Amino acid sequence: MNNHYRYLMIFLCLLVLSPMRAQLPSDSARVFDREHPLVYEDAWDLWPYSFLSPSGEAVGYNIDLIRLICEELDIPYVIKLKPTKKALEDIKSGEADLMLAMDAGYHSAYGQTSKTVVQIFTHSVLHRKGEPLRIKTEADLEHNRFIVHEGSFAHHLMKEKGWEAQVIPYDDMREAVQHVYNTPNEQIVWNTLSLKWLKHTLHFDDLELTPVKMQHGEYKFISQQPVLLNLVDEVYARLEAEDKLIPLQNKWFYPERKDSGIPIWIWFVVGAMILLVISAVGYYALYRFREKKMTNAIRRSNTRLAKLRSEERRVGKECRSRW
Repeated sequence: MNNHYRYLMIFLCLLVLSPMRAQLPSDSARVFDREHPLVYEDAWDLWPYSFLSPSGEAVGYNIDLIRLICEELDIPYVIKLKPTKKALEDIKSGEADLMLAMDAGYHSAYGQTSKTVVQIFTHSVLHRKGEPLRIKTEADLEHNRFIVHEGSFAHHLMKEKGWEAQVIPYDDMREAVQHVYNTPNEQIVWNTLSLKWLKHTLHFDDLELTPVKMQHGEYKFISQQPVLLNLVDEVYARLEAEDKLIPLQNKWFYPERKDSGIPIWIWFVVGAMILLVISAVGYYALYRFREKKMTNAIRRSNTRLAKLRSEERRVGKECRSRW
């Protein structure tokens, strides 16, 4: 009888605990190894963040960044570039573990976003030099036709405001930039650094890039795995604090800057030492100035005293000669 009672209690415990186990976070036991590496997916046409090189290699700021993060975490990884929508669907289904995307309502169904903001997407208009600039602020978007990247932040913004009739969506932004270069009175509104990259790499010096005063977007990591996002946040914060991201940013966003390879804190130390030397030289110069001033005052005082004594001796001699 006791055995039957014991078996019944074990069976009831299993029934109670099994649903609790199913409610544990989906990534609580997620382990990345050589057989199951972290799968990072990204867009294949978002210059200079992630794109395919002429040889078909995945390159860009995002690619270098994820490699650096995975090396810090000491986990194996695989990088795949796809159309943005397909990559987002893979995040949602669990086929991919991590990607970078805009933190916007239209992406909320695909996964959670990190606390880390990797980049602020500002917007600019690309147009031919010498042509009138029709778009300067967000309000100007309502009254002018222009090219956007299909599915971009600007494209979604136009849909939300009911201005979609004004946009000309392009899937291939390299082709869009070439179109603006060859066609009068055409303009593109897209994220600033991507347009800057294409203008520079295509050598279109006759095109001009002008900032637009409009909403900006926050570029964050997105995943279905909160534990992974927390780890990425921690590593990113450490890399940023140690200035390890500056060489990557200069390489992809500001190639005109020449990275010396010297950590930025060295320049603060050098600056502090120079300031200390200037202060010491200034103090010494002030000390020498005051010392010289005091010496001159003493000399003048001694000169006056010498004159007085000389006068006393002269008067004394005259008095003695009269007596």
